[in-house]
Amino acid sequence: MKNFNGLLKDWEIEEILESFEIKSGVYKLVTERSSYILKKKKNKEIIVLEHRMLSYLKTKDIPASAPLKSINGVLWLEIHDELYAVYKFVEGESILYSYDKDNSDIIYEYGKVLGGLHKALKGYTPLDKVHEMDILKELFTSTIPAIEKNISIDRVEKFKSTINSIKDNMVSIIQKLDKQTIHRDAHPENMIFKDGEWKGFIDFDLCRKAPKVFDLSYILTGLLIGDFERESSRKQWLNLIPIMISGYEEYNGLSQNEKNSMWYIFLSIQLICIAYFFDINNNDLADQNLDAFYWIYNSKSMIQEKIE
Repeated sequence: MKNFNGLLKDWEIEEILESFEIKSGVYKLVTERSSYILKKKKNKEIIVLEHRMLSYLKTKDIPASAPLKSINGVLWLEIHDELYAVYKFVEGESILYSYDKDNSDIIYEYGKVLGGLHKALKGYTPLDKVHEMDILKELFTSTIPAIEKNISIDRVEKFKSTINSIKDNMVSIIQKLDKQTIHRDAHPENMIFKDGEWKGFIDFDLCRKAPKVFDLSYILTGLLIGDFERESSRKQWLNLIPIMISGYEEYNGLSQNEKNSMWYIFLSIQLICIAYFFDINNNDLADQNLDAFYWIYNSKSMIQEKIE
């Protein structure tokens, strides 16, 4: 256990009784009355942006834990030349979907809370620039070339042919999508619930200006990969699509162009994941995501039917 007592005196946090690392660079700090999160950050700009955005969300009744200011109005502290931000711990837990239990009510909730978040973020006019995500530029200048470089020789031609078959329509549809601030890392582990009630999103480090259907599609493709090897789960996944969309549209409607784009966004996310896993030398997960890419590609009519 690291001793953080003294380091956080400017945050007027009482004596820390227990601390432990949740994951790399993220610590939970427990006091007699409260709990906090201490999280390593890349730079001060991210901390300031996150504080302003999450403070704004609170005014829209979207629960979010923003970085806390010290008594001197500072949003960060430095420990061994590394930046950290302090947050109030969000009590609750993530509720994960299970293909075996088929707790599809939580799928509707995922969509509903994401729709509410996006509705609130649409009105956010940041004082700080939210980095824009150019999906098409990322795909065709770095992601796809990286995949072609790493996949086995016997799979290159099939991959290139598949990309060529979707490229024109993908570009035409995605470039027409409106952009707004999104979470960018929206998955069930970042949605906190307690006693069946949504308590908030966490981990806004990757927020971007991008099409809102990216977040929606990111959750769905994550659910697909979660149990991709089982054919029964893949079939079940198709039925999750309209449930999540219905939940989302309870708070935030989707245009026809946004719905038309979702199959292409699914493929785009898979491509980004494949390149990422090749980059960190996890070829097994890269191959699994490539298999999922082809399955989505070959299931176009079934997927689009569920989206409609």
